[in-house]
Amino acid sequence: MDRRLGLIPATLLLAVAWGVSTGTAAQKSVKPTYSSDVAPIVDKNCVQCHRTGGIAPFSLESYEQVKKFGPMIKQVVKSGTMPPWFAKDDPAKPSPWANDRSMSSTDKAKVAQWVDGGMAAGTKRLASAAHKLDPTWQIGKPDAIYTMATPFELPADGVVQYQYFNVPMDSSEERYVEAVEVRPGNRSVVHHVLVFVEPNSSVKRPRGLTSLIDYFAIYVPGQGAVVYPKGYGRILPKDHHLRFQIHYTTNGKPSKDQTSVAFRFSKEKPKNVVKTASLVNFMFSIPPGAPNHPVQAKITLPVDMTVVSFLPHMHVRGKAARYEMTLPSGEHKMLLDVPRYDFNWQIQYDLKEPLVIPKGTKVQYTCWFDNSPENPSNPNPKKAVGWGDQTFEEMVVGYVVYVTPNS
Repeated sequence: MDRRLGLIPATLLLAVAWGVSTGTAAQKSVKPTYSSDVAPIVDKNCVQCHRTGGIAPFSLESYEQVKKFGPMIKQVVKSGTMPPWFAKDDPAKPSPWANDRSMSSTDKAKVAQWVDGGMAAGTKRLASAAHKLDPTWQIGKPDAIYTMATPFELPADGVVQYQYFNVPMDSSEERYVEAVEVRPGNRSVVHHVLVFVEPNSSVKRPRGLTSLIDYFAIYVPGQGAVVYPKGYGRILPKDHHLRFQIHYTTNGKPSKDQTSVAFRFSKEKPKNVVKTASLVNFMFSIPPGAPNHPVQAKITLPVDMTVVSFLPHMHVRGKAARYEMTLPSGEHKMLLDVPRYDFNWQIQYDLKEPLVIPKGTKVQYTCWFDNSPENPSNPNPKKAVGWGDQTFEEMVVGYVVYVTPNS
């Protein structure tokens, strides 16, 4: 899995080069350039979303584009709004997350100095890393794409109940998925998508239980593509079909959507099969005006569990989330702390190393909700809020991605 490398001597050298330590005029004259300093940062932290076909509203694939948004980039980087990453970790220790998007203080300073220094292009003109990315699929060229048979039509306004679509696929033999990506046909009206795999002869699942059953793929704002590490993957059994659960939100004009899912297959069986479980609490009520109301979901593990990822889920009143565990020995440990939850960036936090949690461990998921008038996203601070599918209602769902040995 991914490893983050420390900047031990480089940090000191950059500080000296920019006059941070000595402050001499000669050293201050050495200014960062786009080609040598800023382009690598943008490639690492931005172009995955800010590119042609990406989920961001504008592209950052060239010097001209980055320069255009330079002052805004400086501000959102300084505030921590971008890149989106909300896990709170011990700064004295290496990040435990394989997909950590946070930007180092060194890179933040470099971006600020580049903007303040006039945003020089530099002598080298490097091609953006975005050219290596497929303009449509983040997972690269898919081996198979499955799409809703016909577009779903939405009204201009009003509430649309969860929609379910059966999507047939070639399932004459078992296949092994090493990468998967859900792509909404119309991101402006698709709030989330869960993709399930069901036997061709199965009876339809009760709708109220669908989101609690192991999903095969997911799209939420900020999360839609997964490339599994070597030796990990999901299994597409034969004689099965796909079932899409889609939550639509109207946007003021009649709209259409035709969502797809793409797979990349491996020739080898995965040694570790990826699955999903969740900690859920249906029975809660958030009082009117409450600025920091906690709700918990708990479980005592009946078996050992090897965890690889966490994905907290709430709606627009969601404020913070935390996964914790108490081992059979009584030792308490933090698993994931998200002090600032963002409904628009629902991130799956992938561990660098799988975490084996022993049988008998008590796992607790806590959500905090802001139902006060100070929450600008709050639809109605005067109303008590409980569980519900729609965005103006709330959910307490702590997804846990885990693996089991492939026997």
